[in-house]
Amino acid sequence: MYKFTGILLSIFISLLIVDTFYFSSKEELRKDKVISSEAIDFNNTTEEIISVNPKPIVSPKRVIKKHTYNKPTLMIIMDDISTIQEAKKIKKLNLKIIPSIFPKTPNHPNTPKVAKMFKSIIMHLPMEAKNWKKPEKITLNICDNPKTIKEKLKKDLKGFYNIRAINNHTGSKFTACKKSFKEVIKELRKQNIFFIDSKTTNKSKYIEIQKELGEKIFQRDIFLDNIQKISYIKTQIKKAVRLAKKKGFAIAICHPHPNTFKALSQSKKLLKSVRLVNIDEI
Repeated sequence: MYKFTGILLSIFISLLIVDTFYFSSKEELRKDKVISSEAIDFNNTTEEIISVNPKPIVSPKRVIKKHTYNKPTLMIIMDDISTIQEAKKIKKLNLKIIPSIFPKTPNHPNTPKVAKMFKSIIMHLPMEAKNWKKPEKITLNICDNPKTIKEKLKKDLKGFYNIRAINNHTGSKFTACKKSFKEVIKELRKQNIFFIDSKTTNKSKYIEIQKELGEKIFQRDIFLDNIQKISYIKTQIKKAVRLAKKKGFAIAICHPHPNTFKALSQSKKLLKSVRLVNIDEI
């Protein structure tokens, strides 16, 4: 009987060890694949698995010619900025990282104060997504009529004096709707604000609209931190630099994650090989 009890005890301990190992591995995998809202939106909208091996999306035409400057140009946008602490971290990097700041909402009450910490900013405008479960109350929806879109934009821009451009927070559904999307871009034109497409869907009508309006094309080439692992983010930064050198101009998007700040700080030497720009320099 004692022998049988010992066997059962050994089996129980073995199962416990296996279960603990499995859980730890699963948790580690989950941590490695924490990705940004824009990346999730893009991932949910296409068959491309960007959390494993993201392929840069390249515009058919670029605004800046390859030899406009002595160095190729790289624009690094940091989305989802909403707090003074995040703004301080960007400044502490001592790199030209462009903050994309949320409009003022109950969830983000201090963003106008955050914006004042920078000479110029991008506004991170919430737009309707196909499969995003956490929309903001101010999100632009495809069912909004032109008057509603105009009123929402006016409210979003209120209190921000230094907005030079807008990019979309999520937006896979909205940017694929030409009628609604065009209303936004037309309204922004009146205020001398240009749009940068975060490219959360391959069905975005951005390029089509820009061509019709005779406007320049600015859209994301690569996500830097869709996997929250320093080594991965540094690899993505290298890819962004290669893209800039190949095309003359590239746009990368990242987010205010701790590992993103670490990876950017550790990549300063590499980033000296390109011309990082503020939004005013475009």
